[in-house]
Amino acid sequence: MKKIKKLNFLCIGIIFLYLVYLTAVCPYITDDYHFKFVWQDFEPCSVDRRVSSFSDIVLSMRNYYKMSGGRVLCHFVVYLLMLADKCLFNILNAAVFVLFGILVYKLALMWLATQNAKK
Repeated sequence: MKKIKKLNFLCIGIIFLYLVYLTAVCPYITDDYHFKFVWQDFEPCSVDRRVSSFSDIVLSMRNYYKMSGGRVLCHFVVYLLMLADKCLFNILNAAVFVLFGILVYKLALMWLATQNAKK
């Protein structure tokens, strides 16, 4: 049993490190750059200023909410992560992915247990 746990942790660690690597080599693309600037409109323009503080994020979210009315929470998180160093994003992205995989695995085990109990 201890060998299986060690193997599980090793596999999870390898997957985590691989995901950190994949995220690190993936550059920012198109809409990622939009979140580096204070939200004024759906199309960025040359006069937009860069996000430099938490108050800029709040202003961007208020503007975005007035124009679209949705997905403010997830965009808020994106703005926070774009304000931080990309290394932090790489680690958080890999961690959330691995934790989500573990959650799905645990839920599948629970579902199998209930199916087997019905028999």
